[in-house]
Amino acid sequence: MDRYLEHGASLANAGRSEGMTSIGRELTDCGLLQFGLIGRDPWRLHVDLLPSYPELLHKLAILTEPYVEGVDRLLAAMGAMAWGSALALRRCIPLVYCRGDELVGAYDIGHPTLLLASGQETDAELLALMERAGRVGLRVCVIVSLLDTGRNCLAQVPVHSLVNPEVLVQQRVSAGNLPAGQGRMIKRWLLNRRQG
Repeated sequence: MDRYLEHGASLANAGRSEGMTSIGRELTDCGLLQFGLIGRDPWRLHVDLLPSYPELLHKLAILTEPYVEGVDRLLAAMGAMAWGSALALRRCIPLVYCRGDELVGAYDIGHPTLLLASGQETDAELLALMERAGRVGLRVCVIVSLLDTGRNCLAQVPVHSLVNPEVLVQQRVSAGNLPAGQGRMIKRWLLNRRQG
């Protein structure tokens, strides 16, 4: 049996949260997720570099699989194309992705769609993407965000997150990999975003 299938089956049970914690650690260990006040966010996430880490990309696709039930299209926000491609290949679901303001892929009317987002997008950016998708027949019915930024729902569409930055930050601070002051700043930023 494929070791990834075994890994996926174990994640489907109680170990799923450990898999999510593991993904967060791996993202930071390889430098794809960096903490610090960078632009409008207290971190930088390089989802576009995931193809350089195929095992990590594969694990990410496995963690996302439970959310594809009932959809027949995947929509990758800017930068999430590699993640979307890995998931599309695992589940044989067509992928539509962003190239600038254009949506690239095969679609027509009436497709229930899963939107993949990094977690760095603003609500306005995601809403605009959902509106563009709706105009071409892609009805976003679920959103999976790599990073949890406090959204549970956006325009009545449920949002699921794979990595909780608060838990990850606490782990990094406890391990001495992140200064405590920086950890507090990130937690305050997340709290402010959730409140308003």
